Amino acid sequence: MLQQHLYLCFILNAFSCFAYKEDSTLSQLKIIEGKINPKSIVHSGNGLFFAQNMMYKHTVTVYNRNFQLLKTISDKVELNKYGYSKRKGLYRGAPVECTFTHNGRYAWVDLSLFYDFF
Repeated sequence: MLQQHLYLCFILNAFSCFAYKEDSTLSQLKIIEGKINPKSIVHSGNGLFFAQNMMYKHTVTVYNRNFQLLKTISDKVELNKYGYSKRKGLYRGAPVECTFTHNGRYAWVDLSLFYDFF
């Protein structure tokens, strides 16, 4: 049985999904468009795809294997809710990369450049 691999191609405000066919050619499965500009996409191992959008979009978009948008996650964070009591209000960064816990249950997205942090 041929294992299907998913390949992603990024295009400005969209990305294309491709898969290998049995004759070793690529077949386009879907073009996903919207208020996105993915710089990288990772798979959780459990059917979820996290797209880290370019820094000026300030979002991560989450898709399932059927290419449905499940969630758009903002990069805004209230640091005082996470132990930084002197940091009041909302802070923004830019999603850089994403990784998952060993079982794929939790995603960790690192942000660069918290504005007004220092």
